[in-house]
Amino acid sequence: MKPRNTRCSFCRKSYTDVGPLIEGPGDVYICGECTELCQSIIEQERRRRNPSSGPGGPALIREKLDQLVNGQDEAKQALIQAVRSRQDGRGHVLLIGPSRSAKVLLARALAYAFEVPFVAGDSSGLIKSNQGSKEVLPLLFGLLHAADFDIEAVQQGVIYVDGAERQDAREALLRLWRENICYPVEGLQVAVRGILFVCGATFAGLDEASARLGRHPEQPVTVEELQAVGVQADWASYLAGVARVPPLDEETLARVVDGVDFCRVGAGRLEPGKALERRGF
Repeated sequence: MKPRNTRCSFCRKSYTDVGPLIEGPGDVYICGECTELCQSIIEQERRRRNPSSGPGGPALIREKLDQLVNGQDEAKQALIQAVRSRQDGRGHVLLIGPSRSAKVLLARALAYAFEVPFVAGDSSGLIKSNQGSKEVLPLLFGLLHAADFDIEAVQQGVIYVDGAERQDAREALLRLWRENICYPVEGLQVAVRGILFVCGATFAGLDEASARLGRHPEQPVTVEELQAVGVQADWASYLAGVARVPPLDEETLARVVDGVDFCRVGAGRLEPGKALERRGF
């Protein structure tokens, strides 16, 4: 029989307040409320580490994306396809359009829906730079910072890289994808395979190239069209999806400004020097 003063070992509430307690070894007890909380935390952690296998799968992610962004069906489908493919190292997306904000929002909305860390930048963030006495790979370090230095979370994160119409940007990405292993900061190793890269580009001559190939701008972009504007086939082979992204409408912009707290999954602000100092690197 439990003593009258028995309390939950987690919340310290008495059994008279929370009801029956489950007894463990060494006089450890847990109440029903804490059991439910633990189950919720475990489920969230499972979804964070392997979001594509979470409850609802792609359908649930699509629902969350629809809540955040109006329209953009082609881009949303490409992002979901990339999630399905990323564990084999081919799960990246190319978003083409004139509005950087629209492309970044879609990438960020995906990370928000999956509850994984996110960072945005351009290809210069894929080149080592010196921060104090350490060499840092800024974009990957930014993702590490957004994940609070949880390596497993980093390896499931989302990175938006702008300027993919430039050959040097594609070469930097291709080098990273091929090597698979990177070092955001000296002493830390990250596997790139599970990270989803959303690449933003403009490709000013794409419509003309499409017309020469007998394609219409409203049709899905093909590898042949990308090659016609200078994209190497090897780089394109790493893409799970390609989509055109028109500018955001005012309703979507207003919704994001008024109510979306993207900080829940990490804003990914790049402050490498401060983060290095705080973490003791």
